[in-house]
Amino acid sequence: MANAASLQVHATRADNAIAYITPNFEGLYAVLAYTSSLIGQEAAGNNLDSRLWVIQPNYVMDRCRSR
Repeated sequence: MANAASLQVHATRADNAIAYITPNFEGLYAVLAYTSSLIGQEAAGNNLDSRLWVIQPNYVMDRCRSR
């Protein structure tokens, strides 16, 4: 098991990743992603080596409307 800091060192790009970015609704959107092999090849017989799920909500404020 690893903490987030150690995963960031290895995870500049994930192999076999899939991601979905939701439509933007008034500045709010989300990124949903999954990879089955975050840190290289899976070891034989180990089904949970380095899987990663991401649910990342985002909000971008429109600067023009805030004035």
